[in-house]
Amino acid sequence: MKLLFGFIVLALSSPILAEVSHGEVESMLNQMVKENVISATEAEKAKLKMKHISPDQWKQINNQAHEVAARSPASVPSSNNIQEIHKVDLDGEQFKQIQQDIKRIIPESR
Repeated sequence: MKLLFGFIVLALSSPILAEVSHGEVESMLNQMVKENVISATEAEKAKLKMKHISPDQWKQINNQAHEVAARSPASVPSSNNIQEIHKVDLDGEQFKQIQQDIKRIIPESR
């Protein structure tokens, strides 16, 4: 059940929260098997457990997942103002200094 709840939380971790159903979780399990994240046996065990989840339990799972997702940094509205990037002087002294600082921290890959 913890594995299944973990999958559901991952599915709801985006800023736009959606309801998760049996079909969506089953599709996600199939994709995880395809990507070798979990084994086919683990997926089948999770699918068997899902068959016994009542609609009330799905509602409770979704409520818990929404609570977890709401605490995610991804759910916080961004204060980035993309228009400000157009005001950056790429030839300016401050920008060049930032580039130099980054080069000292991160060596160039060759």
